[in-house]
Amino acid sequence: MQLIRFALFASVLLFAAIPELFRVEKHSPSEVVFYVVVFVVLWMAISIFKIRSVLILRAETLLASNPSDAVALRRWQAGYVATYAVFEAIGLYGLVLRYLGFALTRVLPFYIAAVALILAYGPRRTQSMR
Repeated sequence: MQLIRFALFASVLLFAAIPELFRVEKHSPSEVVFYVVVFVVLWMAISIFKIRSVLILRAETLLASNPSDAVALRRWQAGYVATYAVFEAIGLYGLVLRYLGFALTRVLPFYIAAVALILAYGPRRTQSMR
């Protein structure tokens, strides 16, 4: 799980670096597009907490009482992979906005949020999983 986490962390850093290393065409971006993407990202960030409670927290409870429960372990893993994929998508939206012509200062919060969320939500192991 940690390997997946750090691979996605590195990809978000690449998302931030690629437009700066390779030329971004100057466009007149639409503010409506920016605010639609902000709304989508906020919805994704809020909804991931519900997904985490359904997949991860329930699986952790099951694993605490029965560490050999393979279904709960797969649910726990799937929950973390889904969580990290959503966090990475936030950084990917920053990349897309950057290529649409938005300034780095406008898209930097997307990269920062993605990195911070990936780092903040590391996989937790219950006592029985150690």
